[in-house]
Amino acid sequence: MATTLVEVTVKNSPHKDRTIVVYYSKFIESLMRAYVMIIGHNVLQKNQIHIGRRCAILQSALVCSVLKTAIQQIVQEQCIILMKQYGLKTLFPIVSEKN
Repeated sequence: MATTLVEVTVKNSPHKDRTIVVYYSKFIESLMRAYVMIIGHNVLQKNQIHIGRRCAILQSALVCSVLKTAIQQIVQEQCIILMKQYGLKTLFPIVSEKN
């Protein structure tokens, strides 16, 4: 597992002037997935259950956010295609155009 050490320079941080470990998103994703799977099988220790529950809640929130974004992009792209077919111009920003 590769990690990165960074020095905290934010003035109001309790970790100011310390070096902390920063984990890559893939590692965090794997860790969360593991906790959710393990809590689903009821094998977490008593002091780990709250972590598994929080991971499940966070995963659910992330899935909702990703789905909402994906749906908005697809709807916007389809709207742009239809508007172009009828000779209309868009008034909202174009995310991407696929021709």
